Amino acid sequence: MVTDPAAAAATTTVPVSEVLGRRHLRSVRRHQLLVPRVRCGTFGTRAFSVAGPTVWNALPDYLRDPAVDSERFRRDLKEDVSVRWTLVATVLHNHAL
Repeated sequence: MVTDPAAAAATTTVPVSEVLGRRHLRSVRRHQLLVPRVRCGTFGTRAFSVAGPTVWNALPDYLRDPAVDSERFRRDLKEDVSVRWTLVATVLHNHAL
């Protein structure tokens, strides 16, 4: 049994890490994160350790670039979400007609 809270936290959390290794070079260049395997189909995909990297990897490449400053990231993310939402709303509207 672990009695130290810091040690307990370290053993229960899964660190988010960049995909490394020879066969994942393209993922590293694109600044994608490793998405852990899901053991439980009900809640597993909603865990932050899975949902966070999944959402990050879905962003366009230019937003995942570490050279982008926070102000530009915020502005471009807002624009990207707006464009995606407009597309979804248009498709839903056309489907309803």
